[in-house]
Amino acid sequence: MKRFLETEGRIFRPLKAKVNWDRWLHEIEFRKVNKYNEIHYKSQKFHVPPGYSGTKVEVIEYEDKIEIYYREGLLITHPYNVPILLKQKMQKITSNDNIIYQGKPYSIDYKLAGKTVEVQEINEGKNLLVYLNGVLLKTLTFKI
Repeated sequence: MKRFLETEGRIFRPLKAKVNWDRWLHEIEFRKVNKYNEIHYKSQKFHVPPGYSGTKVEVIEYEDKIEIYYREGLLITHPYNVPILLKQKMQKITSNDNIIYQGKPYSIDYKLAGKTVEVQEINEGKNLLVYLNGVLLKTLTFKI
């Protein structure tokens, strides 16, 4: 480094470009904005300003918030709490497309009758996530 900086005739010019370090230090995920101007991120819905329906946006997650970007421009920031996993259980889909979770039926998909799915209770028992072979099938609201 000394040789580089102390060489005669060498011109030192600092980089003047603005660097968004958040994009380098945090994981970015892409989501498509639905027709209701919402995205789904880790089993939660987040609102996006009108006018972005059908576009892909970037989501950067921090400890307590997420930022949603479109083409390098920040659209909106939302508070974010990671869903707390309470319980998980294997369930078999019945012939009439249901799983029975804590005595209540939840409709899944008649095409999947007979398959075994994993059911996870999250958000302090407010939601159920249904997975088949590690792929999220549905997010359900827990019936009280």
